[in-house]
Amino acid sequence: MSRAIEHLQTLPWQQNTWATLARQLANDRLPNGILLVGPAGVGKAALAERLVAGLLCEQPVGAAEPCGACNGCTLRKAGHHPDLVLAEPEAGKAILGVDVVREFNRKMFLTSSRGHGRVGWIPAADSMNAAAANALLKTLEEPPQGATLILVAASLAALPATIRSRCQLVPVAIATPDTALAWLREHYPELDDAALGWYQARPMLASSAEVEQGARQGWKTGLQAIWAGRGDPLAGAAAIDEADADAWAAYSHHLLRELLREPGGGNGWPELGAALNRQGRAALNRLADSVQAALHLKRSQANRRLLLEVQCMEWARAGRVIRSQGQQGAT
Repeated sequence: MSRAIEHLQTLPWQQNTWATLARQLANDRLPNGILLVGPAGVGKAALAERLVAGLLCEQPVGAAEPCGACNGCTLRKAGHHPDLVLAEPEAGKAILGVDVVREFNRKMFLTSSRGHGRVGWIPAADSMNAAAANALLKTLEEPPQGATLILVAASLAALPATIRSRCQLVPVAIATPDTALAWLREHYPELDDAALGWYQARPMLASSAEVEQGARQGWKTGLQAIWAGRGDPLAGAAAIDEADADAWAAYSHHLLRELLREPGGGNGWPELGAALNRQGRAALNRLADSVQAALHLKRSQANRRLLLEVQCMEWARAGRVIRSQGQQGAT
């Protein structure tokens, strides 16, 4: 959990979104189902946490801001609020299954322990399989009295239309580059320029920067070896933990942009010259399509291991074609 979430800050780029939700909360006009949608790292969890806190607070400031000191706030911060119901994938699994959602539904229909209604929170609603989504639909159609369901998703397309239509859609604002950069420099002064550039589009992921730094360097080294023909793509894919597939896909997209931005081989991508023939451009386009597909399929029910293998093979294919082009130009 990031520092911003822990302190329930309103992120600078979320001021207007939170103001709208706070007005609805203060006027008792929040719908039973709310769907927060936005790319990874833009602050969906922070916004959801703030909304959950506002709903569970028993002595709100200005009718919407959580006080942080009442019994409701104390129980929530300790992770023991009896009226907060979470639905997350089981440990080690990427998919939110039907059994978890059925248990979520059962708890949502229990009597509120503190008299303020139950709050259901699904942090990765787009990870539900079809059976789980169908099970949740029944609760969204006929929610318990006083209950609020908060769904969070990175991909709107991964959710069935029946789920989307029964929630108020709240697009989570994306920070402008300048706003994100200023926020990152204030909260994470230890980040270097390269890291700032990486996290500028996803500032909330910077809380794991130190942990991920070594992993990112390892991923880059592995892909460069595959590109240069020194590494086996299937072995490279096998070395990546499936739990890291989302982060790896996002980072491979970053590396592809780096590769295209600085051609010539000086950045660790051998033989990529400024001029590409038709085969070279086609290979890069295939690679770009593979990377984009991985970004869109993350949190879906796609075979994550196969997804990693396909991407690594496309990196190998592009490298092989472009190295061949460079060798032909040298003769």
